[in-house]
Amino acid sequence: MEGVVDKPDETRQMVVSIMLSQPDIYTKDELGKAPEDYFKWLLSGNSAWGGIPELKALSTLYDVEIGVVVIQDVEVLMFGHDRGYESRVYVLYDGTHYNLCVDAHNHRTFKPNDERAY
Repeated sequence: MEGVVDKPDETRQMVVSIMLSQPDIYTKDELGKAPEDYFKWLLSGNSAWGGIPELKALSTLYDVEIGVVVIQDVEVLMFGHDRGYESRVYVLYDGTHYNLCVDAHNHRTFKPNDERAY
């Protein structure tokens, strides 16, 4: 994925920028608190990282579909699937952590219609 940033603080700032640019999506109801408070919390450091709102923003930031395989519920939540992106990544979510999925050849991205990922 082009433009991937290796610095968590920079990534958080870019995620907040996306959220600020889409106030109709990132509302108090979506974030669970007032957006200003949420953004302040998200920028506060390494222990501050959320879930669904950040995944939506990361999908936008990197122009990629994100499939979250929720192990406990045996379901896949998709973000960005309605935007025509040409790549998809999968992460496993165990209820606490997200881990990137790769295939047998260590590929991290898949085409949205790529059945190797299933």
